[in-house]
Amino acid sequence: MATSNVVDVVLDERPGAGELVRLLLCAVMAQVDDIAAARAHILLVNHADQGRSDRRGSSGTLLHMTVPADQDLAHEQFPDLNSEFYQADPADYLARRARSVILAIADSPALDQVLADGVRYGVTEIRRNPGSRNDDTKRADDAYAALEATNLLHHAAECFLRLYLAHADRQACPWLEVARLRVPRHFKERAEALRDSLTEQVTIDSLRRVFFGNSDPTAMDWTVSPEEWQRKTDGLAMLVGYLCDTVLGDAAMYNATKHGLAAVGGNHELALSTPGDDLAIHTEGLALTFLDVRLLEDSSGRKRWHRCTTFVSVEANLGVVEIIRLFVATLWGIARHRYTGEQALGMPVMMIDPDVLQQVLRTGRGDAPIQFSSMAMELAYYLDPAESQTADEPDAT
Repeated sequence: MATSNVVDVVLDERPGAGELVRLLLCAVMAQVDDIAAARAHILLVNHADQGRSDRRGSSGTLLHMTVPADQDLAHEQFPDLNSEFYQADPADYLARRARSVILAIADSPALDQVLADGVRYGVTEIRRNPGSRNDDTKRADDAYAALEATNLLHHAAECFLRLYLAHADRQACPWLEVARLRVPRHFKERAEALRDSLTEQVTIDSLRRVFFGNSDPTAMDWTVSPEEWQRKTDGLAMLVGYLCDTVLGDAAMYNATKHGLAAVGGNHELALSTPGDDLAIHTEGLALTFLDVRLLEDSSGRKRWHRCTTFVSVEANLGVVEIIRLFVATLWGIARHRYTGEQALGMPVMMIDPDVLQQVLRTGRGDAPIQFSSMAMELAYYLDPAESQTADEPDAT
């Protein structure tokens, strides 16, 4: 029988109750009191996987893909491929990426001195002139932070979703499942299908099995109430929905930052006033500006270039990345046990309450109840002669 040791951590009362919580708080970069106000909890549990022994998985709604290269592929090599695949550590990579962002923009005299003295890797050394930080440096830091935090969030979100899809149906070789999903359109279609099925029981059970170790907590002797189990499931589903929305809805911005660095980062301010000059909606902060083709809001079906500006919270992005990292670490540990037999006892399982996820998503976005998230302005076009003639015609009397 599996044993469990559930530690219920209240963030404001026990900030040092585990490395997992400490890292989360450091990465979120928000006031502890703000998060604690939601009275959110994170469960750290020891568990042994009691799921099915069929490593080929079951055929569910999330069917795996096949490609022509799969023909006559020898399945006898899958155990060796699995053993090699799970030697990697995607969660560690995400942690290092987030750490590099913070180190690059941190206003730290101690770090400035280290860079002034020089940092070396092999024969490569970097230095920064002491006392070189000024207003231009701050603007450059802000631009870099907006770009890199956006890139990292999308990279982490896509990693999370692709790894989940590769493990959702318990196929024989998840490494192949990840590699098969090569066409961007196919990935977006599966992400959209996943988002649309988050209320279906088959998807809920799949998420629980991949990220919690089992769809039934009693199978692992977890001492968690049905209400708490559902809350943690709701938190996971909320995260998955948010990540699907991110990769599907913000694809143009991500492509602009990733391909050619064709986005401009900087501070922006947008305000909307009422006739009485009362400030109704006000948003200011870091934002990314990029060009995108969008459908006109009429019946013409035409598309035009737009100058788009989207506000970015570096703190919220890094906080979500840390949450993703913790879930990826859990998925990886459970999968490593299932596919290689490595011991899973003592491995922390990441769970999150919807309230704390909402708190992280709001970090760094101000207190205004209504805010702008983005805006788009059509670029200037020459007026079509036919449209010009129609516009010049007098109204019928």
